[in-house]
Amino acid sequence: MNSGLLREQRYLKKTGLVMLITVLNMTAPLSTDMYLPSVPTMLKYFAVSERVLNLTLVGFFFFFAVGMLLFGPLSDRFGRKPVLIAGLSVYAGASLHCAGATSIWLLILFRVLQALGAGCVVSVSTALVKDSFAGRLRGTILATIQSMSVVAPIVAPIIGALIAQYASWRATFLVLAGISLLSLTAALLLQETLPPEARLREA
Repeated sequence: MNSGLLREQRYLKKTGLVMLITVLNMTAPLSTDMYLPSVPTMLKYFAVSERVLNLTLVGFFFFFAVGMLLFGPLSDRFGRKPVLIAGLSVYAGASLHCAGATSIWLLILFRVLQALGAGCVVSVSTALVKDSFAGRLRGTILATIQSMSVVAPIVAPIIGALIAQYASWRATFLVLAGISLLSLTAALLLQETLPPEARLREA
């Protein structure tokens, strides 16, 4: 009976980890596509051209890539959990500041910070799969996560349109902040997947 309970606990832990990784991996598409239905409203609010507002999207893509390149190696050296917590904290804080932005330039700045956090989150989520699963199971989980990354850009504008219909554009960023805060709570409970002896050492 004890062995059965132990297997059940391990199964629940692995299931929770897969769910967390899936949500983390959806961070980028949700961040880029959810606020698109609110663009017309944002153009009027900030009184800027589409070219200027597009910097919130272009800047996100560029610094998202920078974040992935920067924080992936850091997680190899310092461990997944502390880097993931830092990334989620930056993302959540930046999302809240995006919601409260009073000028387009502040919004662009906070989108850059949001992108760095998102790059960190996605890079660490991929590393968590490598740490926690092996063989055919790893391939299956990666395929599942990738399929959700395809679904997210389809679902995100629908969610964004519903938010835009009943609330302001700021609510979109509050929703993103809420998702990241829930993920941060789960990350705080996460057991480190990269032991100290497996981490990269400074040359």
